[in-house]
Amino acid sequence: MNEGDLVYIPQGVSMWSDAEKMLRMLTTDKPITAIFLSSDVDLCKIYASGTEFNVPKRFVYPMETAHAS
Repeated sequence: MNEGDLVYIPQGVSMWSDAEKMLRMLTTDKPITAIFLSSDVDLCKIYASGTEFNVPKRFVYPMETAHAS
């Protein structure tokens, strides 16, 4: 995945943001789409609901892309 790609986060996934050490937790109550920002070994950073979140990499799926012919 590349920065700016749309990704899919399933229902029931815990995401967290540590913006300025004020931890914000969010558990998805339905599947959401987000913008992929970056990743490391175990985590992805995404942008969703107006906030940057950290999400375990195993729960981040690339959206399908339409192929033009």
